[in-house]
Amino acid sequence: MEAQPIVVHRSDADKTSFHKGSVGRDVLVLQETQNMITGITVVHPHCQTKGHIHPKREEHYYVLSGSGYILLDDERYDIHPGDGINVPPVSLHIMVNPNDEPLEFLWAAFPNEPKLTP
Repeated sequence: MEAQPIVVHRSDADKTSFHKGSVGRDVLVLQETQNMITGITVVHPHCQTKGHIHPKREEHYYVLSGSGYILLDDERYDIHPGDGINVPPVSLHIMVNPNDEPLEFLWAAFPNEPKLTP
């Protein structure tokens, strides 16, 4: 893996977008090193992320703007700017934005682990 820059601006992030049915989100990967991957996900208004599971890795989210809720397995947790969220391994997780404004959150995790879809 090549050397990573120390500072990465959001405008320089690798961006992927997906919108199909109720799923609508942009993912901006800020950094990916041997030990960590970080990025920002923007959940479009009245949309959600795809539900998925990581078999071994935890993820940590920090809500930057907007509000909504996260579904962790069968539990719903309301989220607002300034909230930190721990996503344990082997938990189905979906971020939901029922509002008119985008929901943005920063995330960090260990890299190179596949996502499992239910």
